[in-house]
Amino acid sequence: MPPPNTPEEDSSVIVSASPPALPSSRRVSSRSIGPIELSSQGSAYVEIDYPALEYVGPVDDALLCPICRNPLYDPLTTPCRHTFCSACLEQSIEVHSICPIDRKPLPDLWDCRLPPLIVNEQLDRLKVKCPNTGCGYECSREHIAGHCERQCQYTPVRCPDPGCTELVARGLAMSENQCLHYDISCKDCGEDVTAAEFQVHLNLSCDKSTTECAQCHQQVVRHRMGLHKSRDCPEEQTECRWHEAGCKVADKRRIVQQHEESGCMFEGIGRLLTLRTNDCETISALAKTIGDLSSRLATLEAGRSPKHQGVRRRAGDNNDRPVVPPPAPDDGVQACLEEYILPRVENLENKLEGMQQRMMEREEQHSLSLQAVAHLNDQIAEVNNKLGVLNMHTTWLLNRQRQQSQVQQQRAGSGAGSESPSESPVVSRSTETDGARAGSSETSGRPQAGHRRSGEGRTGTRL
Repeated sequence: MPPPNTPEEDSSVIVSASPPALPSSRRVSSRSIGPIELSSQGSAYVEIDYPALEYVGPVDDALLCPICRNPLYDPLTTPCRHTFCSACLEQSIEVHSICPIDRKPLPDLWDCRLPPLIVNEQLDRLKVKCPNTGCGYECSREHIAGHCERQCQYTPVRCPDPGCTELVARGLAMSENQCLHYDISCKDCGEDVTAAEFQVHLNLSCDKSTTECAQCHQQVVRHRMGLHKSRDCPEEQTECRWHEAGCKVADKRRIVQQHEESGCMFEGIGRLLTLRTNDCETISALAKTIGDLSSRLATLEAGRSPKHQGVRRRAGDNNDRPVVPPPAPDDGVQACLEEYILPRVENLENKLEGMQQRMMEREEQHSLSLQAVAHLNDQIAEVNNKLGVLNMHTTWLLNRQRQQSQVQQQRAGSGAGSESPSESPVVSRSTETDGARAGSSETSGRPQAGHRRSGEGRTGTRL
């Protein structure tokens, strides 16, 4: 049973991970890879151009071909232990039968051998993007051929119409049963495109087709959505621009922008690191220029010697053409060249010394900045500790005040409950006390019954 997503016979795809084998016993890959060829049976024959693949992330320099500067494909190792792409090496020895690096003789590819298996394993594990336009699938390089053959909906296949010889994407060929090579007008921009290329036009080139961003809900041009998310979307997660200097802030873009505008404490260190990087690049360029000029000067000084070598042959070169010795130098020309080159060399050396001095000053400033930042970090930690202690004391005081208020409320409630039933006895007792006091005052104010004053008795007797 064929694997899933395998197209039918009239739209089958044959994906080749390498060019067709040569008649010789050892296959040598070719760089002239055509994107699509039609076989006599009517199926689409697709070859993957491995040197043109787009790789995800950086690639180790040890895995790059010294000639094309791309990751090695179908590598071969020379007897002098240098590894190249087989196609690059074949084209090189067709011009000169020597190793492109150390110039040792290399008459034929039969002298080369395959590299260790670990090299091919490292190359196969490199992450690449699908070469089909519109597909953003990423996988290891060894699986890209299987993806294009069985899964990719953008792989070019034959048009569903038997009378049409054009190619369409597999997804359209499987969903439509008619020819898709007719012109339609884009309703957004008005451009006329074929029905087979309409979706690609919307996703990659139409400037009027918009869609809503899932993060910030803004209307963005469809093919600029990736750029919007990477640079403009305020709700997308990002890092502070000074994270390489040590800043750990990572949040939504609008929060990070507020952090940067308020003044990141690592901004000064980041600018110093940027200046240091630029100075290092300038110093490297100046050192390289000085080396080149020194080599030219040494060559010119050697050319002034009266001894000239005769006709000689190149080491390892199979050509029988003699190497013509350089013409005898003219003293006036040599003097002019020396007068022109020597001041430039001295000027470059002075610039290099100045750059080295500036580099040392930058390093001192950088160390001072790091010390200041460390001191500020210590102070911040101390302030954080004090804030923690204050928070503890504040919490304790608030808890104590809350407990006291609860106790007072409980006491007030219990006092009110005890006074309400004993109110009438207190009133009656106070009434009795008031009556007693009133009676005593009346008794003291008038004489008691049965007792008379002495004057009254005497007066009655006298009558």
